[in-house]
Parts: sequence; C-alpha cells; structure tokens
Amino acid sequence: MAGSRALADNKGAPPAPRPVSDRLKAALVAPVKAMRLRYLPLLMVYFAYGALGLVGIAESFWIKQALTMTPAELAGLGVWLTLPWTIKMVFGQIVDSVALFGSQRRVYVFAGAGLVAAGLVILAGAAGGWFPAFDLDTLYVAAKLVIVIGIVFQDVVADAMSTEVVDRENPDGSPRPKKDIEHDLGMVQVLGRLALTFGIFAVAGLGGLLAQIYSYQSVFLLGLAIPAISITGALLVRLEQVPVKPVDWRILGGGAAFGAVVAALGLGGVPYSQELIFLVSMAVVVAMLFAVVGDLEVAAKRKIFFAAIIIFV
Repeated sequence: MAGSRALADNKGAPPAPRPVSDRLKAALVAPVKAMRLRYLPLLMVYFAYGALGLVGIAESFWIKQALTMTPAELAGLGVWLTLPWTIKMVFGQIVDSVALFGSQRRVYVFAGAGLVAAGLVILAGAAGGWFPAFDLDTLYVAAKLVIVIGIVFQDVVADAMSTEVVDRENPDGSPRPKKDIEHDLGMVQVLGRLALTFGIFAVAGLGGLLAQIYSYQSVFLLGLAIPAISITGALLVRLEQVPVKPVDWRILGGGAAFGAVVAALGLGGVPYSQELIFLVSMAVVVAMLFAVVGDLEVAAKRKIFFAAIIIFV
C-alpha cells in the first residue's frame, strides 16, 4: 500500500532536471547533427567575415608607426565606422529589392568581397608607399570605410541566404512541416555564428605570426585570401528561389536622408556632433523598426522588441 502511494506520488512529481553536462553536450551536438553539406558554402561567407582579423595585428602596429592620428581621432573614426551597421536595414532593403544582373544574393557577395579587397589593397599601397601623393591618414580612413561597407553588405546577404538555404520541400516534392523548417533555420543561424567564431580563433595566432615575419604591405596583400573565400562560398551555395520584393521607400529614402544628415553634422563641424548623430541614429533605427514590423503578428513584434533591447542597450 505504501509502495503504491509512493509510486503515485512519483508520477505526480515534476521530472528531475537534466544535469548541466548533459544539457551542454546536447547544445554542442545539436548543431553538428544539423549540419548539411549544402550549408557549407554559406558558412564559408561567415568564416571569411571572422577571419578578416588576420590583418588586425599588422594594422595595429602599422597605425602606431606610420599614422599621425591621435587616440581620440581613432576613437572618433571608430564611431563613424559603426554607422553603416546602424543602417543595416537599408542594405537589407537594397539586397531584397534590387537585383543586379539578375541576382539578389551572389552579386552582392561579390560586390562586398570586392570592396573588402579594394580596402586591403589601399592599406597595402599605403604601407608600401604606392600612393606618395596622398596622406597616409586619409588613405587609412578611406580603406577602413570601404572595408566596413563591404563587410556590412556580405553580412546582410549571408543573413538573407541563411533563410533560403533550408529546404522547404521533401525529396518527393511534398512540403516539409513548418516545425522542421523553423528548427533547421535556427540551426543554420547557430552554425553561422559558430563559423564566424571559428574564423576569429583560426587566425588569432596566425595574424601575429605573419606580422612578425612579413612586412605590413605583404600581410595586407595576404589578407586578399579572405574575400576570395567569400566569393568561393557564393559561387557554390544553392538557394531557394525568392521573389524580388518591392522597394520600401520609407527604409531606402530614410536611410539616404540619414546619411545626408550624418555627413552634414560630421563635416560641418557642428558642436556636439557625435551626440547629435547618436540621437539621430536611435530615432532612425526606431522608425525603421516600426516600419519593418508593422505587418507582423503581435508575438513576432514582441520577440523583435526584446531582441532590439538586447542588441542596442
């Protein structure tokens, strides 16, 4: 009788929590099990983004030796270089709505990789004395701006491709369950972040070694292998066909106006320009978020709202 009562009590008790080691193991194994060969080209784009740190150490030493920019000026430049990320939604609108040579994805990866390569060539030329008529500080600023725009383009396209690389149909042509598709989409996002992190760690020691062995010019030129990885991934990736979306001029026009205002504030020597740019940036981001999520369900809006708080706050 007592045994039956104990058994009944156990049935009503909540399940025992899984050990932390088991949960950690499951979290690490799940992305590996979800890996598919068709995801590899996309992951190459994310890997290349992370591996761009290959030239970071050489760049830091070259800045100290060759440039005349003060720490305050370098910090100010860093603020300016974050602005393309602030209007990432504008880049996304271009990628979704403007097809170049019939392509909404690959051509933009090529363009982004081309910009990164151009920036690295400018850095190599500045370090090697190819452009004696130009000021080194000016060349550095131009190179960094070009590289950042190229990276943002590639990041936007990679995020878009991560939703299109997942199969929507079974091999027999029947539609896959929505739950399975959403699971695979989540795993692709995880794999993308893992590839990016792996790229960062893969070149962490190598970058310092190259900076010791080779000249700064040579290290910057060796960095051209990184955009080549992105291009290779874009050539090999297989995507689901997506229709071209109409241009949302609220996003595109607002982004253009934002760029004009920021340029006027920065180049016009307006007092407290950085603080004003921050306020304008926040206003633009909030306005664009409202424009983007206007047609979504309440649950989706809530998720985006909390994600925005985590990202921006």
